Amino acid sequence: MSAHMVAALAFNPNPNIGLLAASYLDGKLVRLNSFSDQELESFRAGCQTLAASSDGRLLAGGAGGGII
Repeated sequence: MSAHMVAALAFNPNPNIGLLAASYLDGKLVRLNSFSDQELESFRAGCQTLAASSDGRLLAGGAGGGII
């Protein structure tokens, strides 16, 4: 996780997949297990908005300047 404030959150809409994506103001994007609060993966993405597909398999992120 990050010491910076959260910019965006996206819960997985599929109830069988308990994952959460969080984007922080420092540019870090993390995938978390929402039940155990365990960080599964992280990288620099700089996303200010997040959206999950209806089946929960895809995550889209957007940054300033029209970058997706």
